[in-house]
Amino acid sequence: MLPSISDIRKCAEEILGVRPCLWQLKVVEALLKRDQDMLCIAGTGMGKTLTFWMPLLFRPDGIQIIVTPLNMLGKQNATSLAKAGIRAIAVNSETATPLTFQLLHMHKDKMVVIHRSCDQPNIRIGVRKIKYALSSYTDLAFLIPNGYKLGDPPPPKFLVFFDNISDSVNATLYLHRHLPPELQDKIKWFNADMSTGFKEDEVENLVSGGTFGLCTTASFSMGMDVPTIKLVLQWRVTCKIAALWQRFGRAARDKSIAGMAILFTEKEHFDDERAAKAAHWEKRKKTVTVMVTLLIQMMICQIQRWKEQLHQWAYL
Repeated sequence: MLPSISDIRKCAEEILGVRPCLWQLKVVEALLKRDQDMLCIAGTGMGKTLTFWMPLLFRPDGIQIIVTPLNMLGKQNATSLAKAGIRAIAVNSETATPLTFQLLHMHKDKMVVIHRSCDQPNIRIGVRKIKYALSSYTDLAFLIPNGYKLGDPPPPKFLVFFDNISDSVNATLYLHRHLPPELQDKIKWFNADMSTGFKEDEVENLVSGGTFGLCTTASFSMGMDVPTIKLVLQWRVTCKIAALWQRFGRAARDKSIAGMAILFTEKEHFDDERAAKAAHWEKRKKTVTVMVTLLIQMMICQIQRWKEQLHQWAYL
């Protein structure tokens, strides 16, 4: 018997400990009917993952396959399901076997589409001009209050995204200099060079508050669920808009808090800098023109003096 919307909500609250939204309930209802394919479109952090899990509550002997973009996300999902008493395995290069793969068919005439707005009103978005040398990372100094010491309240939890591993490492080392030695391990770099075990531990540390923030690359992006990140920064205009939106979506996944997402941009992308540069070159152009004109006039005068001297010598 197909459960009602209220039955689905009640079961999710009792087993998973969360109260689903109406759109999530409708997704699950459509999946449980099994008479149409389902396409759900919702913004980053809206709660799509919960809609993957809830059908399992009504299919105790069923098998559900969820495709994730990151191995770590698959492991995170398996761990969360285990806490709810649901067996799961993250299929990756280490655990894959021929029996785990099935061919999935989707047909347009058997599909229900639920499209949610991607707007996230609890995230403010800003753009800042990088004022100092790119290699100095001085523009990131605000992340750690001046004179920060042991016992002070932790700074807002943050992520700084880079598109270069060396930048993520060097920026972390710069931020370490703003912390006392015993607190420097509170900020770490997080990238593809790190081991899977390290990444898993650091995600847990970030969730628990053991880590203040990470200087990371695309390794910490799609689907990573750390609900209390208050500040997300993108260092330089070096990624596509789709990737930028995914990264900004890491902020304030807990809808009860406000988050801030900031794009730190090179000077040359700002209109005032372009205008100033154009004015500078125009001024130089005028200066060169004046200097060339003066030089030509001086040469003409010199030639005229030579002519007069030659004329005088001709009479001697």
